[in-house]
Amino acid sequence: MKVSKLYIDNFRNLRNFEMLLSEFEVLVGENNIGKTNIMHALNKVLSFDKRRVYFDKDDFADSEKPITIELTFSSFSLPEEEAIFFDQEGLKNPKTDEVIIRLKAEWDEKEGDINVSTVFIRKDLPEEEEQVKEFTWNFRRYIPFYYIPTYREIKTEITSKRGDMFDILQSFT
Repeated sequence: MKVSKLYIDNFRNLRNFEMLLSEFEVLVGENNIGKTNIMHALNKVLSFDKRRVYFDKDDFADSEKPITIELTFSSFSLPEEEAIFFDQEGLKNPKTDEVIIRLKAEWDEKEGDINVSTVFIRKDLPEEEEQVKEFTWNFRRYIPFYYIPTYREIKTEITSKRGDMFDILQSFT
């Protein structure tokens, strides 16, 4: 299983951004073009140690529009990978063998708060039925994802017994 496509709209400096992903990706580029923001967007959807996703008003490029982050999963090579997304609702598109997760965050000016929803999408269904089911922590916790922030003290990360760096190093021992 892999994330084969990433779509981000209205998140920081990323507007209508789409990226097709292969087995291995390296983000390289000048400062302040959005490399870290891509990683932050992935972390918003896949961080399995948090049960609630948080945004700041500054995360919105335009607070009048919602932030949208979509991940497309494909290439399910093991039964265990498909089992992560098994549900009676039918989360996988049978035509494309893809599972799509969409996070949408909207700024509520009246409440001064941000409403976040994360759902499974089936683009083969009519638009009013395409939101199949909520993407909850129960699904998220089975998707392997490690996030190590770009601003870090490497010695502290390696010697700490908490966090994603510790989990990665632990998996090799």
